[in-house]
Amino acid sequence: MNERARPSTEDFLAALEKDEDYQRRLAEAEAEADAQAEMLAVAEVPLTRALHAAGVDVESVWEVYPKLAGYALALPVLVEHLERGGYPDLTTDALGQALCARAAEPYWDRLRAIYLSPRTEAEEVAVAIALSGAAGPKQFDDLVELVGREDRGDSRLFFLRPINRIGRERGRAVVAALRDHPLLGAEATAILKGRSPNE
Repeated sequence: MNERARPSTEDFLAALEKDEDYQRRLAEAEAEADAQAEMLAVAEVPLTRALHAAGVDVESVWEVYPKLAGYALALPVLVEHLERGGYPDLTTDALGQALCARAAEPYWDRLRAIYLSPRTEAEEVAVAIALSGAAGPKQFDDLVELVGREDRGDSRLFFLRPINRIGRERGRAVVAALRDHPLLGAEATAILKGRSPNE
């Protein structure tokens, strides 16, 4: 019994080119993506202007990372704009990612204050990401207190890795105590077994 011939990639792409419904949907998706990119770029203008004024030569907050020349100059700007809020969720996420570094430790108290009173879910997650990277041994007790706050939901997952890492035996005991937690248990178990990317 012969298999039906499958169309080649070229034939398939040629068929899509002629498919008016597909082309219409593709054009709509591209227009929507372009509109969102434009909206995000406009929303970022105050932030990128402030970064430029501080001497950080980037076109987007997504270009800010710990090894960037001028990263130390960017930190106070990033924290100030995270405190200010009002950015789209994706920009807020970028702020959290950019602050996820030990160099942000001096801003711990300000980041913690945002985490305890977030205006949006995106802000809560972004600040949890920042705190997880900024944490050092001095912040261990703070992390344990934060991971115990049930009102913060699953954003606390970001604290398990630094608790385990910087707390050593104490940290491992904290993570072990969370194995049966309904939100944190799976990640805690994976960390204890050495299988978590968060380990």
